[in-house]
Amino acid sequence: MEHFCLAVILLSVSLQELTGLQCYSCDDVQHPSQCNVSQNCSQSDKVCITAENVNSNFQFSYKLGCADNVYCHTQKKRNLRHFCCSSNLCNKYDITTSATKLTSKTTSTIKPSTTVQIATTPLHHTTINHHYDCNGKHYYRWNGHGYCILSYTSQWKVDSHGHDVDPCIQLHMKMITLETDQEHDAVVHFVRAIYKYQGTVWLGAKFYPENNTRWHWLYNNHGISAHNKHWESRTEEQEHQCLGLHGDKWGSDDCTQHYPHLCEKVL
Repeated sequence: MEHFCLAVILLSVSLQELTGLQCYSCDDVQHPSQCNVSQNCSQSDKVCITAENVNSNFQFSYKLGCADNVYCHTQKKRNLRHFCCSSNLCNKYDITTSATKLTSKTTSTIKPSTTVQIATTPLHHTTINHHYDCNGKHYYRWNGHGYCILSYTSQWKVDSHGHDVDPCIQLHMKMITLETDQEHDAVVHFVRAIYKYQGTVWLGAKFYPENNTRWHWLYNNHGISAHNKHWESRTEEQEHQCLGLHGDKWGSDDCTQHYPHLCEKVL
């Protein structure tokens, strides 16, 4: 009888090692607590994960599932946060606050699936339908704001269909307004050091001849002084009518030029 019990225990352990962990698994939920489906990871070296994502409706959401353990240790520079754990049903986690585990509910099981991944799309020039991408290196989080650089180029405040509309709206964001010197420095770091794009990027400001200050941000109605230290040169603000980021400085550009837009959202 003792030998039989020992065999059952060993068989149970072997099956658990073969199938791996049981993890909550959802591709698109607005909060981890909404995920009530689980899966058995296909390999014993997988861990459970909760990862921030931007879904097909351009909204911030969450993916839960199984992931390679190496992902949890090599993706620390990503600005879309994630949480990994190594026990059954451990990944219903609130990573927006203090990362405390949420209450579990009744779950249903699905077959093992592939590792959760966050993909990026290279920058390309187009004026037709395209895939919006605000994942991975396209996305940056700083001081309560989320920033995204669009993966295509277009004229200033013109979307991919050629319409005169803020293209960031399709991501539920807006063209960027740089409120402080610290925000300016953070955005420059994102574009040049993290995203590693050295070309001009559209900012959310324009020259309005009828206004005394003339240069204004689109969404806070604040004027931009001609003496602002971020201008590329003293005469730069008089050259054209749309604001672009040149290196780490502001430059006035022809509004018909095609550059990627920089978007932001208060989190």
